Amino acid sequence: HLLQLPERAHPEHQRFRLALDRAFTVKGAGLVVTGTALSGDVRIGDTLWLTGVNKPMRVRGLHAQNQPVERAHAGQRIALNIAGDAEKEALSRGDWLLSQQPPEPTRLRRISYAVFCLKKKKSMYPSRLSSSDAADKYRVNHTASFPTGNKSKTD
Repeated sequence: HLLQLPERAHPEHQRFRLALDRAFTVKGAGLVVTGTALSGDVRIGDTLWLTGVNKPMRVRGLHAQNQPVERAHAGQRIALNIAGDAEKEALSRGDWLLSQQPPEPTRLRRISYAVFCLKKKKSMYPSRLSSSDAADKYRVNHTASFPTGNKSKTD
């Protein structure tokens, strides 16, 4: 049945996405962010959307695999010198640089998940959440970020 699936587009033919690993400033250059390009390509002069501050940023300089380049693509470890209305302190690991602004987030997401608890025997067992846990907060690991959510009972 896998042979019947349509061929997926190569990551280079998709929109540019990069999850930030680090952000720092370089004297004379300004703000630099690093990470691995997950899809698409980027060129000097491109405008990208930075999710940490929800603002557009212009690519001033680009390094791929520790070499200055004009263009970088999916799969490469890259550093981007970016310009725009953002400070290093406002960015964190897991923020995204995207080829376009993402849609507005919604306040409610329905997710299904399994919870595993560490028992006395130090082995992992599935555990059910009881209705008394309804006010508990949970952290969800999504790519490189850790959004916080509240569990609530639904009908």
